[in-house]
Amino acid sequence: MLVEAGGVVPIRQIAEGVGWSHKHLIAKFTEQIGLPPKIAARIIRFDRARRQLCEQPRSILRRVAADCGYSDQSHFNRDFRTFSGLTPSEYQARLRYHLSNPYPADKNNFQHFHSTGLRLYADRG
Repeated sequence: MLVEAGGVVPIRQIAEGVGWSHKHLIAKFTEQIGLPPKIAARIIRFDRARRQLCEQPRSILRRVAADCGYSDQSHFNRDFRTFSGLTPSEYQARLRYHLSNPYPADKNNFQHFHSTGLRLYADRG
């Protein structure tokens, strides 16, 4: 349900949909997935936004944020920095640079980042 909704369905709605309590859903989800559902939802929203930027590198960031279910630009910026290490505008600038410069010196580093777009949550320290 989280993936289908792009990470924007309330956790309580999922719990009601499967007939579990909110607390039980969180416990089972965390046990099975390894992350609480709210963090998984944030990752799904972030990845959706990142993919949208990759497909349309000249997108207006506030529209990407709204399309991906962020309540405001600061929320979008915070999640993007948390999961990628960059703000959306920094990511967009790097993406534009690498699209216009086919042989950058750091192409391998960016290509790895571009293909995953996500720092491991556990690596945040």
